[in-house]
Amino acid sequence: MSQLSFFDAPPVELAVPNGNGGSRSSGVVLKPDLDYRIGDDPIGSGGQMAKIRQNIEIIRFLKQLKEEKRQATRDEQKQLVLWTGWGHSGQAFHPKPKSKWIDIQAELKPLLDDSEWRAASFSTINAHYTSPEVIRWQWQVIEQFSFTGGRILNWLPARAITSA
Repeated sequence: MSQLSFFDAPPVELAVPNGNGGSRSSGVVLKPDLDYRIGDDPIGSGGQMAKIRQNIEIIRFLKQLKEEKRQATRDEQKQLVLWTGWGHSGQAFHPKPKSKWIDIQAELKPLLDDSEWRAASFSTINAHYTSPEVIRWQWQVIEQFSFTGGRILNWLPARAITSA
């Protein structure tokens, strides 16, 4: 099984009615819009368990999208953007979980194949959260350099910002 991705969006070919109750290819292929602009989405809100539950639901939903071979709608993208990663929940991937983590692991492990489980587990040691306030500041800086749109890679290293 291949890794789950937020960016897997196959092109969609439009079909047109053929007059016999069926359809034929229109020859028009659309590439879905993958850009989602984060607004006041409640990214990172809630406690640890709320974030874990949200992540589990997002994994389930990504698998559904992959099975249906479609991209998320705008409303669905609003839910996907709430993904927080696993940096806050290394206990969920412990080889011998204890207490509440036993149930979390029992729910999570069947959703991921072996390579996905390893990747998620390894991400707990290097996953970093960037708050919406820092993201807004990043965009303000970028816009000061006359950037008006397009795709960018997060250029701010994931480390604490301190002043001398």
